[in-house]
Amino acid sequence: MKRGLKQKKKLVVKKEEKSIIDRYGELNEMLKKLQKERDDLRKKILSYYGEGIHKGNNYTINVTKVVSPILSVVGVYKKLGLKKFLSVVSVSLEKVKQYLTSEEIEKLSEGERETFRVNVIKEKK
Repeated sequence: MKRGLKQKKKLVVKKEEKSIIDRYGELNEMLKKLQKERDDLRKKILSYYGEGIHKGNNYTINVTKVVSPILSVVGVYKKLGLKKFLSVVSVSLEKVKQYLTSEEIEKLSEGERETFRVNVIKEKK
């Protein structure tokens, strides 16, 4: 199965369908702005308050530290053995692209996972 971009079809879109597309684009822009503002506020909260429960006028936040272990790949392999290790390990396609060509990746592929992305492009007026 050939990977890559599939040929896009140019469809005739009805007026009401265009409004759905436009609203999706508007919401996408709003979400980007809100996410940036939220991320900036999160940084301020962490620098001002640190761990604990902190009260505002209308909301209370609970800042907790989350610690996750970083596992040794070699250590896990030695502990589990090859068969179990292969059943739990996953390969990052992005990282593999640094070492293998597209053709090599194609030959090693066992299948494909299909998802859909909706990229928003603001039209110039």
